Amino acid sequence: MAIIGIIFIAWIFWVAFFKENHDLKTKQKETARIIEKNNQQLEKAKREKAIRIIELEKRILFQDRALRGNSNLTYIINDIHPEFDKIINEYILLTNFKQTGLCKNIELKRILVDYQSREVAEIKKRLEREQSRKLEEERKRKEEQLKQEKILQQKIQSYKADWENFRTILQQRGITKLYHFTDRANLESIKQKGGLFSWYYCKQNNISISKPGGSQTSWSLDFRKGLQNYVRVSFIRDHPMMYIARNDGRISNPVILEIATDLIYLKSTKYTSQNAAKNDAFADNTLEAFNKIKFNLFSKRYLDLLDDEKHYYQAEVLVLEKIPLESIININYV
Repeated sequence: MAIIGIIFIAWIFWVAFFKENHDLKTKQKETARIIEKNNQQLEKAKREKAIRIIELEKRILFQDRALRGNSNLTYIINDIHPEFDKIINEYILLTNFKQTGLCKNIELKRILVDYQSREVAEIKKRLEREQSRKLEEERKRKEEQLKQEKILQQKIQSYKADWENFRTILQQRGITKLYHFTDRANLESIKQKGGLFSWYYCKQNNISISKPGGSQTSWSLDFRKGLQNYVRVSFIRDHPMMYIARNDGRISNPVILEIATDLIYLKSTKYTSQNAAKNDAFADNTLEAFNKIKFNLFSKRYLDLLDDEKHYYQAEVLVLEKIPLESIININYV
């Protein structure tokens, strides 16, 4: 039995060795086959590339002669046919001519050198055009900058001496627009007349207001306070008075006009910390009056405010007589 066991173990080792040796030879054969196949494909690609290069060289020479034959003028590389351009590009790509500059055929080399010269010239022209475009853009940018600076200087003459302090407050509070509600029926008149006028100016100049937002009571209060020739704008879109005006039937299709904040800086512009029609509201054009406005309330909803905060939610900016059309940011979009 011991001898049989030894023979069996020896047989197992022999089978394992034979199998391992067989697998190794199989792998070697497979690797050799793959290498041979790759070499064949590489040789085939080289042959195809060489054939293609020869074909392209013939076509380049043929096209060049054809181009010359069609013209009584000296050969001009810039007049190359688009197909010729394509052929040469492929040839350069295959032969790496740009890097080596090698070419046995003298005539072919002359054509390619001419082509390369044309390519360089085209690149130069393209760069010159790009440079000209950039210079023109820079010139226009500077012109626009100077124009805006001139406009700003003209505006500053009508601004308060401390207008920059007002701007700082607006920036700190994140305020970029003011608001004025009106009826859609009034928009055409606003555009035709070139802006938004006070109700008093309209009355004095026979300008009809289709749907006035104010009432006789508010106009009387304006007269009493000397504010009849001011256009009112606010810091909020959802002004409570807009809903009252709609409920009263004075307006039926309300729209909200967005107003540029630079009107705040005008010498004549006044401010109230609450609705200007209130008996205890005081309008003034000073920084002190502007600082009394409770800006922290404008990020809240009217219905969420305490009763004693609601009046301050209606703080107003009073612009003398007219808000010009160019200061109504969304006039063409409402």
